[in-house]
Amino acid sequence: MKLTVVKIGRVAYGEYRTLVDMYAKRLKGFAPVEGKELKSEAELVRLLKEPASEHPLILLDETGVLLTSPGLADRLRRYTDDPGVKSLTFVIGDPMGHSPELKKRAQLTWSMSPAVLTSDMAWLFCWEQIYRAYNIIKGTGYHHE
Repeated sequence: MKLTVVKIGRVAYGEYRTLVDMYAKRLKGFAPVEGKELKSEAELVRLLKEPASEHPLILLDETGVLLTSPGLADRLRRYTDDPGVKSLTFVIGDPMGHSPELKKRAQLTWSMSPAVLTSDMAWLFCWEQIYRAYNIIKGTGYHHE
């Protein structure tokens, strides 16, 4: 299964990109992963694959479901173990969030925290949490409970 992490809007500080690149490189040991930075949600919609059941969409949004790191690992494991799932896309919206249409299309809306994060921070934390989830799945010891 291929993973894609999409950031809508420009990255404000290059330091975030440096850290994201580090996690992207580390994740390649676990799964095919790709990062995309897009200018608009419309650009994302043109890239989404169908059917949605084979290409689930996970939106990061403050109104979503709070997941612990092991909870995210469990969800990721279920997607990975499902032979019908070909790809999984995580989307971090611009500072104004996601459109109602995109929210309807998502299989999961995930909130990382009750606190509101900047889109750049959410983007970085998403990469780290995906990396952590794979480490939990593999039992590497990166995540300490």
